[in-house]
Amino acid sequence: AIEQETRAPGAATWIDRAASDPVQAVIVHQGRTGHYTVLGWWDRENELPIRVFVNPDAHPGGWRPARANESVCVWDLEILWAEREAYVATVLGPAGSDVGGYLARVFETEPAGGAAGPDGIPDG
Repeated sequence: AIEQETRAPGAATWIDRAASDPVQAVIVHQGRTGHYTVLGWWDRENELPIRVFVNPDAHPGGWRPARANESVCVWDLEILWAEREAYVATVLGPAGSDVGGYLARVFETEPAGGAAGPDGIPDG
C-alpha cells in the first residue's frame, strides 16, 4: 500500500531505483505533522542515498516527495544509526560481505516516552 500511495509525481523513479537493490531500509513514520516514508538503499559500497516522502494529510494518494525543508526527524536517526551499525558489521566487516546477515537483522525499539499511536507506531 505504501508503494502505491507513494507514487506521487517524481517518486516512482526513486522507488524503482531502490527496489532494484535488495540492500535497503524503509522507515514508515507517523509524525505529529503527517506521515513519512524514508527510503534508503546502500550504493557505491558505503553510501546510503535517502529519499523522504510526506503525506501531511494522512490520506491515501496524499504522498509527495519531501520539500527542501522536510527531512528525517530525530527519531528516524536512531533507526538509520542501527542500519549503519548492521551494515558495517555484516557487509563491510572483516569477515567479508554477508548481505544475507544484514537483511536478517531486525531493529526493534520502543516509542519515545512510551507514547504510541493507535496503530503502535511511535507518535513523534
